[in-house]
Amino acid sequence: MKEKSIVTKILIAGIFVVFLLLFLIVFSLIKMIAPKKEKVIEKSIISQNYSLVDIENISFDFKKSASTFLVGEWEELVIVQNSMEEKFYLNSKQKKNTISFEEDNYLINPQKKEYIVYLPKNYLNKLTIKNGFGEISIEGIINDIEMNNNSGKISLNTVGNINIQDVSGDISLKNVQGIINVSTSTGDIVAESVLGIINAETITGDILISDFHILGETSFENVSGDIVLQINPESLCKINYSNDSGKTIIDDNICNSEFNMITIKNITGMIKIN
Repeated sequence: MKEKSIVTKILIAGIFVVFLLLFLIVFSLIKMIAPKKEKVIEKSIISQNYSLVDIENISFDFKKSASTFLVGEWEELVIVQNSMEEKFYLNSKQKKNTISFEEDNYLINPQKKEYIVYLPKNYLNKLTIKNGFGEISIEGIINDIEMNNNSGKISLNTVGNINIQDVSGDISLKNVQGIINVSTSTGDIVAESVLGIINAETITGDILISDFHILGETSFENVSGDIVLQINPESLCKINYSNDSGKTIIDDNICNSEFNMITIKNITGMIKIN
């Protein structure tokens, strides 16, 4: 009887071990097949308001962030920071008629931020932007804009007078009017629906201008890349160009006036004007 009891216990233990192994195998398979849940980090949104009484220039110095500039519905300047932290990283100071915002440096502020800046609806004075790394988007602002960009794409829609100094990144302009000065080392300059004057210069990249209604003397200069201009037929203009190495195509039916000189200099690339 003892031997039977021992055998029975061994059989029960063996069955238990087998079931345990089967359970572990099934559990492991389910874990492998089931989709992994990603850790979700919710972004915090911080908003700051500033009065601009007697302010003639708003200045921003971004280190490593993306920024969007719009016209707000309020009398005050509103800045929204969209990030994964709850600290506001733009420090403000006012000196005479200028209010300046400077982002903390990389060591204090290692994460990329996103800012949305709403200018007061009645603010018509200067906007100055300095950018380290990150995209900049501006829409609906007719103020004078001064921009110095190190690296990142720049997009502007429905804006006024612009002065852009760029190191690396494409520049896109749409529905612009006034005096536009754009200079970049590496990147394309693309402008659509322009009323006014453009002076564009690049070292490596194309200059592409469409629906250009010329209101004064303009200049385009490129080292390596194409220069393509589509002139509004109502424009009065004349052309002076030089092209060291590349094809030149100019429509004989445009720019036969004595007004508004277009000066074009290209070293390597095509010049096309129609």
